[in-house]
Amino acid sequence: MNKYGIKNSKNENSKNSYIINGLGDLCRYKTEYQNHKKAFDYYTKSAELKNSYAMKNIADMYYFGFGISNNITKAIEYWKKS
Repeated sequence: MNKYGIKNSKNENSKNSYIINGLGDLCRYKTEYQNHKKAFDYYTKSAELKNSYAMKNIADMYYFGFGISNNITKAIEYWKKS
């Protein structure tokens, strides 16, 4: 198991990265749950599991300054990774 309590098989990591990314989307877009900082944390966890959608979401958050400071350099870095 990794530090998030998720099994380490490649398929399991892939599935879990999409679930974690989805939790980030829930926190970012759903009005009653909206919490950009928490969304950023979920996207970061998903990106550590090599999820390219999460990396793109992190780039967007850096670019627009949602939940974190606006940082164009980091946005470009994450867009390239995705």
